[in-house]
Amino acid sequence: MKKTHTAQYAFLRLCISLGMLVFFVGILLALFAAANPLSFTRDDTRNRDAQVDRAKGMSVAPAAGVYAAWVASYNGPGNNDDQVNAIKVDGQGNVYVTGQSSGNGKGFDYATIKYNADGQQQWLARYNGPLGGQDMATAIAVDESDNVYVTGRSPGAGTAEDYATIKYNSAGQQQWLAL
Repeated sequence: MKKTHTAQYAFLRLCISLGMLVFFVGILLALFAAANPLSFTRDDTRNRDAQVDRAKGMSVAPAAGVYAAWVASYNGPGNNDDQVNAIKVDGQGNVYVTGQSSGNGKGFDYATIKYNADGQQQWLARYNGPLGGQDMATAIAVDESDNVYVTGRSPGAGTAEDYATIKYNSAGQQQWLAL
C-alpha cells in the first residue's frame, strides 16, 4: 500500500524542520555567547560621557555619539606634503604621531609630534637622514617611561634603502639613533 503525501503531512515536515533549525541556531548562539559573553551585552551608557551640555556653550554629540574632541594639523618647513604613517596613545591620553614631512632640502624627513590629551602640541622632532633623501617614519612605540621609539626607512650612503630607528625621551630630545 503506497502512502500519499497530503498537504498536512508536508506542513508537518516543514514545521519540524523549522523547529530543528531554530533549536540548532539557539545552541550555536549559546555556545558563542559562552565563549564571548560581552558580545551579547548592551551598554546604554557608553555614549553618555560623550554627550556635551548645551548650557556650557558646546553642542551635543551627533546621534552616533562621536564628535571631535580636538583637531591638530602640521605643515612642515617645506610647506608641501606631510603624511602621518603611525599613531600611538599612551596611558595619560597623550597622542604621538609620526610619518613623513617635506623638509627645506630635497625629499622627506621623519616628523614626530607629541600632543597632550587636550590636543596641544608638546614637542616636535624632525630627522633628516645622512643623504637628505626620502626619509619616511613608518612605526612608533612608547614605553612606560614615555620614551618614544620611531623607525622607518632612510637612504644610506652607498645603499638604496636602510632603516633608521630613533629614541626620544619624554621631552622629545633625541637619545640615540641607529642606522
